[in-house]
Amino acid sequence: MSVRLPLPELAIDFSSAMLKLITYLYPQKANYVGKDGLEALIKKGLSGAQRQNFTTNRGTALVAGLMLTLGHKCAIDPLYPWIARILQDETIVDPAARAKRLETEAVTWIKQFLAYSDERGLV
Repeated sequence: MSVRLPLPELAIDFSSAMLKLITYLYPQKANYVGKDGLEALIKKGLSGAQRQNFTTNRGTALVAGLMLTLGHKCAIDPLYPWIARILQDETIVDPAARAKRLETEAVTWIKQFLAYSDERGLV
């Protein structure tokens, strides 16, 4: 399922838009975690994106989405070393390029995960 809902610019209420998006896409998780938990995760995602100087909705949503799916400490989780490697890569000086690289690697990771699962008849 490919759903693209327009998100407002960060200067507008990104947190409310992200809360609605997460609740729409993952109603079971939203119900389990609750509004307060999701708001805390979104706040942490915004903070993480700001530390990386990500200024677009897409970059900020990527950080929050990775935290939602891989865990709120995914940037330091040894299960996902590629995240820390990208975020700490001093050769990527442009925040937009860093966000794009993070997105590309996240998509590559999920494709590899699915290919591995397919090969073993898991999906």
